[in-house]
Amino acid sequence: MKTKLYRSLTVIWGLVISYFSLLPSDSMVITSLGDKAEHFIGYCALSIVASLGWKSRSIVPLSCIIFGIAIEVAQGLEGSRTPSIADAIANSLGVVAGLTLVIFLQRRSSNNINPE
Repeated sequence: MKTKLYRSLTVIWGLVISYFSLLPSDSMVITSLGDKAEHFIGYCALSIVASLGWKSRSIVPLSCIIFGIAIEVAQGLEGSRTPSIADAIANSLGVVAGLTLVIFLQRRSSNNINPE
């Protein structure tokens, strides 16, 4: 049951990222975090929920990183936005950070359950 929930959250979060990433430049939502921090946090969250929905240690990060690159390319097709290598790097670093956090917490949890 939890797997379905996390998979649904992954799809929803991916749609949220897509929506805000593909808004025309004059409709962009500006926060005080800064562009790169927004990318990092968004993709960190995406990789966390994705890694809880799918157990593959290779497919999840690869899929999240490819998604981030695809969104950057799509921004170039939108017309008023331009793709950014720096944004793609921030996306990818967020993916790595999220997966690292999940792995760390899972290992810590399993060590507490099965002390050696």
